[in-house]
Amino acid sequence: VKKARQLGQEVFSQMGPEGEDALFTFLKGKLQGWQTALQGYKPLAETGDYPGLEEIKDGLALTRKLIDCADSFKFIEHFNANKDALKDLSDDFHDLEHFYEHQKPTWDALRKACGRFQPNRNELEQDATAGPAWKRMGEILKAPAPFGMLHEVDGLIGTVQGVNSALVTERRTEALAGIDQYLTIVVQELDAISAEPALRSACTGKLQTLRSQVAAEDSLAHITQAKQDAQTAYDAAVSKIEEAAKSPKLILVGDGQGNAQTATVTTVKPRRVIKPANLVPRHYLETTEDVMEFMAALQKSLDDALAKNERIEIR
Repeated sequence: VKKARQLGQEVFSQMGPEGEDALFTFLKGKLQGWQTALQGYKPLAETGDYPGLEEIKDGLALTRKLIDCADSFKFIEHFNANKDALKDLSDDFHDLEHFYEHQKPTWDALRKACGRFQPNRNELEQDATAGPAWKRMGEILKAPAPFGMLHEVDGLIGTVQGVNSALVTERRTEALAGIDQYLTIVVQELDAISAEPALRSACTGKLQTLRSQVAAEDSLAHITQAKQDAQTAYDAAVSKIEEAAKSPKLILVGDGQGNAQTATVTTVKPRRVIKPANLVPRHYLETTEDVMEFMAALQKSLDDALAKNERIEIR
């Protein structure tokens, strides 16, 4: 009984009563309290998103074995025999209790932040400021016993958040500027042919949708993809406009003598997209002859487009 009282002091930080029956009730009650708490932590740990599952299982197995002993003398014998296991469980339980009762919001914030930053992982890893912080966040999240590391979380999240926000803002601003430029050109083209509302909607709808997506998007890769999709949508819109312009419009014009006459007008020329890089026969231009060959190919493409009454777009 004396040994059990001393062990109880070490395990529960509280000395139990002196009598065998009273000590039995005291120690068993303490173990039942642990058991109840561990049973409450177990469902979260079993999801795999929270730490301590093995410690919880071991703790439940030990408390169950001792609690199931109904005889006070045998219970105290078993309690003393499991001295090392109980002291280990005491350390584990205090870590688990502090985590699930106090540190869980910090852990949840870490998990959410890692999920939020994950799409931009490659860019963050390459940043001198965010890279180490992002790596440390991953280490804490994967640690089997992260309890002593969680005080770092708020600072790490703040560091990565600052860099991530700057990257997203820069990429988003660039993409929105590109989409706005496409929209401006498309509207000008539509105005040039006095387009009907249906054609205007068909030509600008996709670009407007992509603009809204970019304005709300936090993934750098998705923003880049939306910018590329905007060029495709722009090309499709110009093709629709050019197709509509093939049907000549009849307009009334004066003959200078007060008489009105009809005339046809085509308001939009066909477009020729010229990509100079595609005209380079090799990866590098290294000689004067290489440069002259490239310039000749470019000049030929430009002249051919003008000869066919096409307007030229350089990319």
